[in-house]
Amino acid sequence: MKKNLLSLSVIVFVAACNDEPPIRDFGFEPGFVDPGTMPGFGTQLGQGLPVVKSALAVEPITGGTVRALSDNLGIVIADPDRSRIVIYDRDSRQMRSLPVPTGSQPFRVVEHAGLVSVVLRKTGEVATFDPHSTDAPTRRAVCAMPRGIDYDASADRLIVACAGGELVTLLGPSGEASVAARLPTDLRDVVVSGDIVTVTRLRSTDAIQLSRLDFSRLSTVRPQPRTRGPVVIAEPTVAWRTVAGPSGGTVMVHQFAQTLPVEPSPGGYGASVDPCGGSGIVTNAISFLTAGGVRTLPIQAHGIPFDVAVDSAGQRAAFVLQDPVGQRVFTIALSTVTDAPEGEDPGCNGMFGGGFGGQQLEPENIQPTGVITSVAITPDGAVAAFQSEPAVLFIDGRTVNLGGGSVYDTGREAFHTVTSAGLACASCHAEGGDDGHTWDFSGMGARRTQNLAGGIQDSAPFHWSGDMPDFGFLVQEVMMGRMQGPQLGTDEIDALKGFIDSVPQYIPSVADAAAAQRGRDIFFGSSANCASCHGGTALGHIQQAFDVGTGGQFQVPSLKGVAFRGPFLHNGCATTLQQRFDRTCGGGDLHGRTEQLSASEIDDLVAFLESN
Repeated sequence: MKKNLLSLSVIVFVAACNDEPPIRDFGFEPGFVDPGTMPGFGTQLGQGLPVVKSALAVEPITGGTVRALSDNLGIVIADPDRSRIVIYDRDSRQMRSLPVPTGSQPFRVVEHAGLVSVVLRKTGEVATFDPHSTDAPTRRAVCAMPRGIDYDASADRLIVACAGGELVTLLGPSGEASVAARLPTDLRDVVVSGDIVTVTRLRSTDAIQLSRLDFSRLSTVRPQPRTRGPVVIAEPTVAWRTVAGPSGGTVMVHQFAQTLPVEPSPGGYGASVDPCGGSGIVTNAISFLTAGGVRTLPIQAHGIPFDVAVDSAGQRAAFVLQDPVGQRVFTIALSTVTDAPEGEDPGCNGMFGGGFGGQQLEPENIQPTGVITSVAITPDGAVAAFQSEPAVLFIDGRTVNLGGGSVYDTGREAFHTVTSAGLACASCHAEGGDDGHTWDFSGMGARRTQNLAGGIQDSAPFHWSGDMPDFGFLVQEVMMGRMQGPQLGTDEIDALKGFIDSVPQYIPSVADAAAAQRGRDIFFGSSANCASCHGGTALGHIQQAFDVGTGGQFQVPSLKGVAFRGPFLHNGCATTLQQRFDRTCGGGDLHGRTEQLSASEIDDLVAFLESN
């Protein structure tokens, strides 16, 4: 093989060469739980085992944090829980760890011009380093909430997609950030292919296609809804990961959320109306998107599709999901997706029993004990998979213990554990927030998924109308009942609540500070009277339900981070915040006093709301 990727002066020996998949215990810091003493992920809940709170601040699983380098040797792992970047060399089986600021949450990884860059979501930076050097990464500020990143080789620039809607460029290895375009909020991934830059949105699954030359908008495509005859039965939600595909297209793994009525009764969330017999009101799919259209195949399997990888030839894709055996990594021939009928419902392709569009899913020889969040395919076709807890890299038939200490947290496990209904809390509350979907509940009507980001502390009673008096009641009714989850004890329920309360609020971007200030004056002024309910530091969370002309009595939500939560109101009737102020949707002057405001004043009020 080629010369080792890493300097021998800084390596840590990982595994000796032998015939068995080697594991080395790196040891764990005092106060951490040794994950080797734990049963597999999801099996400890409801068993009366001690509740564990992570010594580190852990957040909802993000996925998509592994990159296989073009030299065929290096695997770069962004470890968001342990605030580090790990480089593993396949030839020497050696690794080293690059520290980044505590709590910075390293995320997407890109290789460019002999360097590697990693998005640091929580510090708003991009860390860049030479994978052959021992030098610490250099960090450049980009925006409040960076997410996706890719490299435009023709202009030697990185392009970063930010949750606040900014598309930012970084010229060369040291250039400062420049906002190239402002797009809708909730941006997720960015993919550069030829003269097209594709930027996705997490919850809507929109793929916005821009010109690489001037970032002008060309088109927007998204997966098509699923149908049963003329009836729409599910719509696409939550584009967990989008990567470059063949022929200039992109490959996305995402979810579908049921649109037909859902029964809010025990087991009701597992009663799918999918004609293929899929389990649960949330299902998964893989889509191939081009400027000309979209081809989609459902994946009749459980779990959350945190990541997808495509090989360098564009012939094979790898992803991780749960089947009846447990969580596994699968690969498929990508032609199965790219050759699907364009714009048509794919029927029952994708079932585990019947293959995947005529092609059988191929499970990789990987036996995880935790959640696999990220996958990559090396240039020579090997599949690499990263398990977040305990921290393990699966590669070349080996199980490489990455050390770094346990970050196991009972509450986080409960949030991500897939129930027998085929879904987890995170299925609807992506990354601790929401999926942007409006459900049709039998006997209740339209209800938009509630946002959890920023926590739920002191906001009881719960649910839209406040019909669930406390968190324990909510878990019993929804997770254990409707979702058919494990029977959690009091300590486990408290751990789940503690984890949810630790989910941070989204950080807004302020495009027009002057407009936001004018809107603030309107919001807190006596004329509009908004702050009478939406006051305090949370801008809401009054523990009462009110009828404000929107069709019943509903809880007062916090307006913090509201810019990231469209559609708006309990039934999702307002696509934009401006539409919330229409009488037909927002309740008119029963919902504050805003009908006397001019269009420009409404715009200022919206600018203030979007700045929080």
